[in-house]
Amino acid sequence: MSARRAPFIPSAGVRPEPIDYFSHRAATGSTAELLVSEDLDVCWINAAALTLAARPGGLNVTSGRLILPQRAQEEAFLAFILGLKATGVWHLRTAEGRWLIRAEPIAPPQAPRAFLLSLHPMDAADRYLWADLPAGTGLTPSEARVVRLLADGLRLDDVAARLEISVQTARTHIRRSYLKLGVASREEMFAKVLAYRFG
Repeated sequence: MSARRAPFIPSAGVRPEPIDYFSHRAATGSTAELLVSEDLDVCWINAAALTLAARPGGLNVTSGRLILPQRAQEEAFLAFILGLKATGVWHLRTAEGRWLIRAEPIAPPQAPRAFLLSLHPMDAADRYLWADLPAGTGLTPSEARVVRLLADGLRLDDVAARLEISVQTARTHIRRSYLKLGVASREEMFAKVLAYRFG
């Protein structure tokens, strides 16, 4: 007989409101997020995006408007979001690095369309988020580590050095991964596993 989980009982009988969770996320979330209008006016911004906007040479928020480092970038980005029908991703190069901006159009009834933007650094060592490859593909954790690093652009020698394994062991993991994924080349392997990567 399994033990029953006790129901959540807020302290002092106070039930938190959903807005409390969103406010907490806005204050503590590590991903820079903001909501902008079709004119790039900032409707909402979280603490991580405010911190990012305060750094020189990158995105900026001036007088309540999102400003990109160069006028041509801003015009290209504006054209990109205005053309969106569904979620899209845009590449931004700044003085401090490269970013992927995920833009999601939001259009509630009787309200003008806006765009939820989340910014993801491309130059960080762990710039991609991966779903659980072993669960989704049948790869072992060691095989999945090799495949992820190859998909991130590392050469085989660099993968072996990073994982502190021999090049021959790395090759063995790749061969076994090909069999489990039912592929015959790296291109086919990447096509299969990149569906499990975000960023």
